[in-house]
Amino acid sequence: MFGRTIGFGSPFAALLAVILLATSCGGESGETASETPGVAFAFVTPDGVLVSASDGGAFTAVSAGYDNTCGVRTDGSLACWGDNGWRQSDPPGGFFTAVSAGSLFSCGIRADRTVACWGDLHFGAIIIEPPDDEFTAVSVGGESVCGVRAGGSVVCWGDNTAGQLDTPDGTYTSVSAGTYHSCGVRTDRSISCWGFAGYADLGVPWGSYSSVSAGGTHSCALRDDGAIACWGQNESAQADASGGAYTSVSVGLQNACGLRTSGAIICWGSSEFGYLNPPEGAFTAVSAGRAHSCALRTDQTIACWGQDVGDGLNAPEGAFTAVSAGGTHSCALSTDGAIVCWGATTSAGRGDPPDGAYTAVSVGYEHSCALSVDQTITCWGNSADGRLDVPDGAFTAVSAGRFHSCALSVDQTIDCWGSNEAGGLDPPGGSFTAISLGQDNSCALGVDQTITCWRGDSTETRHYTRDGLFVAIGSGCGVKVNQTIDCWSGRHYKTS
Repeated sequence: MFGRTIGFGSPFAALLAVILLATSCGGESGETASETPGVAFAFVTPDGVLVSASDGGAFTAVSAGYDNTCGVRTDGSLACWGDNGWRQSDPPGGFFTAVSAGSLFSCGIRADRTVACWGDLHFGAIIIEPPDDEFTAVSVGGESVCGVRAGGSVVCWGDNTAGQLDTPDGTYTSVSAGTYHSCGVRTDRSISCWGFAGYADLGVPWGSYSSVSAGGTHSCALRDDGAIACWGQNESAQADASGGAYTSVSVGLQNACGLRTSGAIICWGSSEFGYLNPPEGAFTAVSAGRAHSCALRTDQTIACWGQDVGDGLNAPEGAFTAVSAGGTHSCALSTDGAIVCWGATTSAGRGDPPDGAYTAVSVGYEHSCALSVDQTITCWGNSADGRLDVPDGAFTAVSAGRFHSCALSVDQTIDCWGSNEAGGLDPPGGSFTAISLGQDNSCALGVDQTITCWRGDSTETRHYTRDGLFVAIGSGCGVKVNQTIDCWSGRHYKTS
């Protein structure tokens, strides 16, 4: 799923920055992708519109992960861009021949054929540690990695909850690790798959193949004649490969892309969300929800983008001082201090906002919180896990996450309450001016204009700092000092 030669692993629109120096590509019909030095680019939207672009470049291989992309330059060095919350875009130095970008980590093959991995390499008791061996191919999946040894055998390491490490015997020329299953091309050019049986061997077509790519719930392979064959789940037409002659193929969660012999890239399957593609303009605040985002323009109007659930992109008219995007609805603070909400009325977190005058509002997944003019906090919605049990005290800011919330005390320290499932109740020390929570990440804006984030589980919490200086922060997005929007992760508010 997460990359071989062109590794499109993102579940978002058209598989992110394919061979483009950007973090995502268009999600709605007719949108275009950002451009990167590389190969000619073309994307077929769900209604059949072909969007294309091209530029020059100097890369020999590229792999798009969940929220970042890595490429091998012609001089053998690595370049990564996109989300760097877990340092998955900070590759080591040296000469590399291959790279594979995943979700929270990436791996590459050095000139001496050893594998190096970087990023977040710890998942509870699971440690991503490559074997001390020589490899000819490597592929990063969900929380596991597979590689082809110099002798042709395949070995996988990492998570094995679905049998991802139970590789079949034999010799292989290539391998692709998906979310819960993997596939490899044998030396006789047939394909074998292993892992979660629901996705692995769902009718692998007979034939002779040169490469294979395993995704979230389906897989695709390149035949010797250049045609592409796909199998597995097909609810988003992700297994309906476009015709033509190709040189490579890569599969995402519910989509796939292929590199044609002409150098163009064609994509098929799901094309949704697009909420890492903010509108142009100058903004003072931004908030990223589960599948949509909203931002406050400098003229105090609101713009929303992404997936439209329950008319959630139809922001109300008027002048506002703050906005918050949640699971399926959003809320904003009017200039008179009243709270206005819109979006899906079925969300347990929307409910009826409290009366009164407030200075801040934050929408979580199924609960919301607001800061009153008297500096106390009121929360409403789903009360599970203690997410409505607000601590006493005076506060200056509040943010509601998926199962927990955090607030800034008047002394600029952070207090959190609710569930500690994602390690959100262990905030960093220091002085902060703003705070924003997602599903598995919590972030705060320091007095020095840097952003510090933390995540983990009930037993361990890890902290990291974003690059750059910011004036505002949203869940997975921030407004930089030049008033541009920087989004570093689309999964800060994504249900499991």
